Amino acid sequence: MLQTQPFSAEQLSAANINATSFLATDYLNHFNEVVMLIEMVPDMPDMIEDILCWEPCSYADHFRQSVFADKDLAIAAYEAAPTAVRKGFEAVVTDLNREIEDVQITLSGVDQSAPMDPALADKVMMAIVQNVRPAIDRASGIINAVDKCLDGPVQADGDDATVRAQDAVDELFD
Repeated sequence: MLQTQPFSAEQLSAANINATSFLATDYLNHFNEVVMLIEMVPDMPDMIEDILCWEPCSYADHFRQSVFADKDLAIAAYEAAPTAVRKGFEAVVTDLNREIEDVQITLSGVDQSAPMDPALADKVMMAIVQNVRPAIDRASGIINAVDKCLDGPVQADGDDATVRAQDAVDELFD
């Protein structure tokens, strides 16, 4: 029997890549790092400059630039991921990038040398709690092949999985 991809489930698991979704949670570090900086801003407004320098990074580019030991495998597995999983994941990442960019816009006019306005700090923290963290959790659920919103496995085949994933994302924002 011919193998359809150049890697096995055992190789994926050994590299911390989910053998069902073909995705690795290491990619979420790109988002978790900026969230950590944003959470420090109310007490340390000088962090805003670092936050404003953050840019979206594709899954493949993240691994190309990383020190992840199996980065070539991570990229190859991503390219071989079930279409519905990859599309659902990319939709969540697009929303996540947009949410972080909204926070950047909010922070772009802040005087970094002065204490932060408490109302603005609350607005930024609410964006993290209500929008950014749930999107990261959603991406993690897809990576780990568990639909966190529906408490069930991600269905990797067919358009129905993409619709279910988008419905779950939409439900988060209602």
